[in-house]
Amino acid sequence: MAADRIHRLCAADRLTLEEIGDELGKLPADRVQSRRDWSRLSSAWAKRIDQRIAELQRLRSGFGE
Repeated sequence: MAADRIHRLCAADRLTLEEIGDELGKLPADRVQSRRDWSRLSSAWAKRIDQRIAELQRLRSGFGE
């Protein structure tokens, strides 16, 4: 994953570099990471981003009340 994508992920979802480091540490160190490894990792981040989007939408919908 490119550094600029990681930076955008941090900004978009308020992930700390420590959290990203922890997740990257779960990747296998004994071989080159596969597309499947990255897919698994990005899937977890996508779920977190989806949760954040839903949270922001709930917040926005409360403005009219």
